[in-house]
Amino acid sequence: MQGALNSPEHLEIHTRKMFPLANGLKVNSWVRVRTAERLVGPTPIVWIEQDINSLEEERPELDFSRSEVFDFFDHAISEFSTILNLYFPPEPALKEV
Repeated sequence: MQGALNSPEHLEIHTRKMFPLANGLKVNSWVRVRTAERLVGPTPIVWIEQDINSLEEERPELDFSRSEVFDFFDHAISEFSTILNLYFPPEPALKEV
């Protein structure tokens, strides 16, 4: 490659989206993709990290009950798979010619 991305030592892509979770709570969705090395041996890897959290500016007004906390995690866990498939869709099956 030539130009700005010619042989970078490390690369990180970081995205943030805001949307209402299934329960109507507005959340931040963060996806970070970065290069790294395994702790055992110098094997290069791509590290993918996801986070879903409530909005900081709404924190003073939020007071979650126990059931709302469990509801948040139930919805967030299923959303993680949806988000991961958007960024890294499964490879389509090969078609026979």
